[in-house]
Amino acid sequence: MPNPLPNEALNKLGKVLGLLGSDHSGEQAAAATTATRLLRSHGWTWADITAVIADLEAAATNAPIANTQPGAGAASDLAEVHSLVAECLQRAWALDQWQRDFVHSMRSWDGPVTPKQLQKLRDLAANVRRASAAHVDETTAKTAL
Repeated sequence: MPNPLPNEALNKLGKVLGLLGSDHSGEQAAAATTATRLLRSHGWTWADITAVIADLEAAATNAPIANTQPGAGAASDLAEVHSLVAECLQRAWALDQWQRDFVHSMRSWDGPVTPKQLQKLRDLAANVRRASAAHVDETTAKTAL
């Protein structure tokens, strides 16, 4: 997954994508070209966009985590893992590919959750919270200008 799209790029992409519903084929084509150029200029592809959407849909379904074994993966840990996985997937744009793969693997992990795995998820969740807060702060600052 590439770096998060800046707020300015997200705002522009949202406006440009709205033009895809135009009744005029020229506007539709121009919107598609502009959106593709915008994504490429930030190192994104349409496949990256669909991956983020898939992650958001997966998080929204709140699919259960398979691990139900006692011990290191006790029920309280599993509840926390489930919550952390959902939180990370909701902000998957802030994760790199390795991190996204790790979060996905934890979603279907069938062994006991180790303290190291749990700590990694906690760290990733903290990182996505900070990235999300920075994203909101950037939007607020630009709006104030």
